[in-house]
Amino acid sequence: MKIAKDPGGIYQEYLNDIDYKTAMGFVSKWPELTNFIEGKQWPAPTEETKYLPRPVINVCDQTVENKRSNILSQQLKMQFRLRELPEDENDAMNDVAQDFSDMAENTWYNVDQDTLTEEMVNDAISIGNGILFYYFDNDYVGGTKKKYKGKIEGESIDPMDIVYGNNRLKPYQVQKQPFIIIVRSRDADEVRKQAKKNGEGWELIEPDTNADPDEKYTSAKVESKNSNEVKTFTKFWKENGEVYWCEVTRTSTAQKPRPLAPQIEGKPNEKFMLYPIVHTVLKRKRKCVYGRSLIEDIIPNQKALNWGMGMQLLSV
Repeated sequence: MKIAKDPGGIYQEYLNDIDYKTAMGFVSKWPELTNFIEGKQWPAPTEETKYLPRPVINVCDQTVENKRSNILSQQLKMQFRLRELPEDENDAMNDVAQDFSDMAENTWYNVDQDTLTEEMVNDAISIGNGILFYYFDNDYVGGTKKKYKGKIEGESIDPMDIVYGNNRLKPYQVQKQPFIIIVRSRDADEVRKQAKKNGEGWELIEPDTNADPDEKYTSAKVESKNSNEVKTFTKFWKENGEVYWCEVTRTSTAQKPRPLAPQIEGKPNEKFMLYPIVHTVLKRKRKCVYGRSLIEDIIPNQKALNWGMGMQLLSV
């Protein structure tokens, strides 16, 4: 499969993904799921219904809260153990395993994985898809005696902000995807500066002013109203098993293709073989990478409950 690396090709893949999600009903379904969980369960009043009481007995939110509590009731921890125990090196090998466990615990704490896990589980229950994206933040500076720059960060991704190369693969087959695109809105000045240093066409980068293809998609997240924002597309793919990435806008390249692993002078280059993305679902859809929400089947009953209560109050 030929991997598009130019701005035009990557943007077209994004448009094709919007068409797919629209055809599957996700563009309208995901906002409805979010609204029902947040108690926005009645349509806007009309002249005929402006006096109709609009009670909400939020069964959807109760279901999400209870399910999330049950799933997260156990504390998660990454523990390394030896598969084999050489008789003459038991203590030394056990120390190595403990070192790996300590490193995993420190990394878990540094990226605040408990919070990320809670967000992922909540999204998997409410809208059917819990997606986490991990990246290296070069803006972070730390250390007292020995200074260092950068740290691993993680964030929860809205399913509308991710593009898969093959939407028919299962969610647990993320590493088999031909490519993955993460969609973000960034400050145009920062993207222009990055493109001038690591990309090309920086002078063509302008804030987004045209209507976005997914403008009809409204989610619970608060979108920034910064008029200086431009949408960027960070694409990951594999070459001979190694992960590469680039970042583009609709017109320019902010970061030319390069390996995901850091390149350190004077040291052999390590290779990253895994996409830094995790996708979790609790209910699967047939031949689809996206899952089903646990409250999809509850919404019709929720509407009937609200309507019945509203009619009783109106008669009173």
